[in-house]
Amino acid sequence: MRKDATISLQGNRYQVPSHLVGRTLELRFGPFDLAEMGLYLDGKSLGRATVLFQGRARHLAVRGLDSELSVSAKAKPQIDFLAALRAEQLSASQQALGRLSFASLLPGPKPPAPDKLEV
Repeated sequence: MRKDATISLQGNRYQVPSHLVGRTLELRFGPFDLAEMGLYLDGKSLGRATVLFQGRARHLAVRGLDSELSVSAKAKPQIDFLAALRAEQLSASQQALGRLSFASLLPGPKPPAPDKLEV
């Protein structure tokens, strides 16, 4: 902390109460929003610092992560009921028709059914 009761973080400048000059404070903030800066001394909250200048909205350590998070947050799991219905109909049709033997489509004597072969 400077003697003028300001602190700097990631290019931003914050004003703190003047009676805290010379004290070692704990700063608590969300890395995705540097506009909110909590002040703590010995684990006790002293309130918030006032933003004097904000040149950076997010901490450098999370650069690029915010876009990944927003994409994953938008990608909600969805159930495609129409695709499930199509799959169920296809399965029911395949069971009803049974196996198709292309040999039975040829003209001439019909071979025995595949499940009734004698060995």
